[in-house]
Amino acid sequence: MGLPTPGWKLIDPHANSIAEGVLFEGDGPNMEHWLVMIVCRGERTKRPELEDFIPHQKAFQNSLEALQEMNELVALTWNGRGTVAVMNDIQGRKITNDAMINGARAAGMSGSGNAIIVVAPKVSIANL
Repeated sequence: MGLPTPGWKLIDPHANSIAEGVLFEGDGPNMEHWLVMIVCRGERTKRPELEDFIPHQKAFQNSLEALQEMNELVALTWNGRGTVAVMNDIQGRKITNDAMINGARAAGMSGSGNAIIVVAPKVSIANL
């Protein structure tokens, strides 16, 4: 696995490669004012089935709408809420909720799981 690239990308999971599957991308928050943390949690314990997403589709629709409006922090949080629900990851939900309670402006599980992304204003670092 290589180093993370700047910004974010929404990838079509059915594409042959990440480069071919980029649907949306953005620069991400201004690093001068924001802290982005990646909480690595090891490998996923299960791979979700397509049917697992159906009851949680509203969260993913909200995330897509936020992305289309270029509101990436809201999109991250909605996508993360949907992903922890699909994965039935209670610990992941707790980590993201605790981050938000303690000053993060966005927190959610990555789309492919199992990492948690937390975005907070640098002035909130003492609380996290």
